[in-house]
Amino acid sequence: MKKLYFLLSTFFFALALYGQDLNPNNSHALLGSCLDPDEGTVTITLDLGENCPEADPNGVLPGTMELGFHSGANDWGAIAQWDGANAATWVNDGNDIFTLTLNTMDYWGVPFADMNNIRIVGNNGIADPGDPWTIFVKDSVDAELFGNIDVCSDLVIWFDKTPTCSDLNQESSLSLFSDAGDTESCVDEADGLVFIEVDYALNCLEADANMDMAGAAELGFHSGINNWAASVEWDNPNAMKLVNDGNDNFSVLIDVAEYYGVPFGDVTNIQFKGNLGPGAGDPWAASLADPRGGGPFGDQCSDIIMVLAEAPVCDLETSTIDKQLQHSFKLSPNPFHNRTFLEFDNPNNAVFDLEISNMSGQVVRTMSGISGERVLIERDGLPTGMFIARMTDADGNFATTKLVVK
Repeated sequence: MKKLYFLLSTFFFALALYGQDLNPNNSHALLGSCLDPDEGTVTITLDLGENCPEADPNGVLPGTMELGFHSGANDWGAIAQWDGANAATWVNDGNDIFTLTLNTMDYWGVPFADMNNIRIVGNNGIADPGDPWTIFVKDSVDAELFGNIDVCSDLVIWFDKTPTCSDLNQESSLSLFSDAGDTESCVDEADGLVFIEVDYALNCLEADANMDMAGAAELGFHSGINNWAASVEWDNPNAMKLVNDGNDNFSVLIDVAEYYGVPFGDVTNIQFKGNLGPGAGDPWAASLADPRGGGPFGDQCSDIIMVLAEAPVCDLETSTIDKQLQHSFKLSPNPFHNRTFLEFDNPNNAVFDLEISNMSGQVVRTMSGISGERVLIERDGLPTGMFIARMTDADGNFATTKLVVK
């Protein structure tokens, strides 16, 4: 009998593991979850609006005051039943956001340092203990379970993909949109676009003590969505840049689904930092950051955060040309001695004007009527130093880049 029990236990545990391979990221519904390594705790926040629709087809759970919390540490290696004597419950804050903080050792018997993940299935057992498993809280990720494809799978929070709680600022950074910030950051939900503009004047002072970023044509853009659940590294070949408008406002236009691979409707925030980019010996010698302290080491500066629900709404459809133009805009060679070529995508043969300005903002050269995709720039008396090259078409679409003369 003991042997049969052991074999059955092993079989069902293997099935639990087998069904989870298709969920390599933190579940979309677990937004804002975070870790506190010093306390050995994890805060798990559920946005019920992100629940798998098939798990609650009749919409019974919204408005429920408490949900059953059925969970396991390290791929169900240590299980806490939802109806156990000491079971935690998810409590509604009134907006269908459910949050609880648990000590991993006290709750699952696993030291924090040994934690890899927590898998969770919520239920309506608190409201309906007689039939708790008719309605679930699950993830909208297909997974194979018991030999069948499940359209909903267990919620999962991976520790190596979850920020520490001190990393999380709950409100958008002042440098993005506020009475103090001279920016136009906004969102276009209809087209799934986000325009981010950072006012350098509100940068964290310690992040760029020597003001190396002031006047830079562009900066590296190191970013992630939903508290870094999905990210694009600044040195990724497809990474976008933060572009200077000439007044030290750095901006980027993002097609969210295309850039991060997550639907616009599933994104609550974008966190990011700017750096000096690949041309610098030490790209992180200076950065764009938020003056509100934080970070895993108690930094004086923390990640800049844009909470999409706090952003003004705008129509960004016509600005997609800016994004495409800037993404292709490059000089080769750069720096240069005698001449360089400016190359950019111009499939519709739009006509552009080129301005070259010095770092004081003075225009030192102009070229008009550019309709191709390659422009020769001769030194022709330009002194040694750094300049800003800016291309603009008749509709105001533009791109800029840094030009260095040796």
